[in-house]
Amino acid sequence: MGLTRRMGKRWDLMVGSCSTAKSQGSLHNPRAVSWQCSRWPRFSKGQAWAAGGRQCDRQAGGGEFLAIVQASNAYLQLRGNDTKTRFEFVEDMPRDGHPIKAPDMSFIVGKLVFIQIIMLLFLTCITYQVTGATPFGQCLREIVDRFLQQPDTSYSVIIDNIRKVYPPKDGNAEVVAVKGFSLSIQRGQCFGLGSNGTGKTSLISMLTGFTKHTSNTAYIDGMDIRTDMSEIYTRIGVCPQFKLLWETLTGREHLMFYGRLKRLNGAALIEAAEQSLKELQIFDGGVADTLVSQYSGGMKRRLSVAISLIGDPKVVYLDEPSTGLDPASRSALWNALKFAKKDKAIILTTHSMEEAEALCDRIGIAAYGRLRCTGTSKELEAKYGGTFVFTVTAAAGEDEAVERLVRSISPAAKRTYHIAGTQKFELPKQGVRIAEVFRAVEQAKRSLNIAAWGLVDTTLEDVFIKVDC
Repeated sequence: MGLTRRMGKRWDLMVGSCSTAKSQGSLHNPRAVSWQCSRWPRFSKGQAWAAGGRQCDRQAGGGEFLAIVQASNAYLQLRGNDTKTRFEFVEDMPRDGHPIKAPDMSFIVGKLVFIQIIMLLFLTCITYQVTGATPFGQCLREIVDRFLQQPDTSYSVIIDNIRKVYPPKDGNAEVVAVKGFSLSIQRGQCFGLGSNGTGKTSLISMLTGFTKHTSNTAYIDGMDIRTDMSEIYTRIGVCPQFKLLWETLTGREHLMFYGRLKRLNGAALIEAAEQSLKELQIFDGGVADTLVSQYSGGMKRRLSVAISLIGDPKVVYLDEPSTGLDPASRSALWNALKFAKKDKAIILTTHSMEEAEALCDRIGIAAYGRLRCTGTSKELEAKYGGTFVFTVTAAAGEDEAVERLVRSISPAAKRTYHIAGTQKFELPKQGVRIAEVFRAVEQAKRSLNIAAWGLVDTTLEDVFIKVDC
């Protein structure tokens, strides 16, 4: 089966497999739906009609699945700009033993619930190449200029000051969602991004072509998002935070389906699906051939990650990939991602600082439509931390005495928290010796009723909170 066949303004979706091709990894449910995709410069709603035509090919070349050029690894979509996509329902395919007819089409076997509109979530990201006192903007400009003169395959993603401004609506002023992202990431790196409400979704929409950017551009695997989105779709993978799974298909069938979207077929498709199932620990014990409706939440999450990695994408976006996983499953997922990033760029969003430190080579913190800072976890902690967090819980009425104790340790201490007898202070690392803190507290215990105390280094979570404020 080919991908799509163009007929004038019409593009036919080639979908499905004959039920006799089970050895090829086809869907086993005897019912199916087929779809036809058309391209128009204006939006059109779906329509239904009856299928007709010739007998479905039941030879060994079956085992075919949905394939469409303008789709990513997981998503059929209605695009929001100059090219709109219409999907039209044909009809249920009859059960085995009945003639199957459709002109120039194959069929997907299985009750597929059609997802009408899904935004492709891809995140492009980034490592700064700042050395010495060279300003980052100047450094990135040099990287972009060199790339335009002679493309550099070591960079999976380059974003050149991309902006997004939403026009005025309902009497409100225009909204500047992305004020100018200038970022780059090299192949083989995992980049973590936070936090919420920072223009991240708008950035993703622009990089996937779902929303038209206002100015400037980005390059994904050497291709310009302004002109090469159709090819870019085949080189990216995505695991969104929400589930895009069909309850009536098995885990293996999902990977066979999405692998076909990435132009895999035959033995290569079967091998890739099996390898992904094993890496994410959803293969043994018949789990791979169990309906997804019987999967636990953690198993569904691992299947979503496996889908994003099939087909060897060059850039992968993972949105909270370890949400809902138990420690053992999370560890297996992290190991799979560490192995997968060797030849691709992985972009990760997470609220788990443990996950960010375990997986990400570099971490970026965005706020108000701009990237505020980036670096390794240790670099961020050193640059934006620079303090110890000193916590003391004492009896009622001793708050002032505790504060005097802290000031004696570090006159520049800053209180950040005070409630119900518990106080937190930030102590600048410069001039503070840990041994002196222990000695001062032990002496203070003779006159103060200190129930508990602690001294910790700045954590990555502290950095996120501080920079995001």
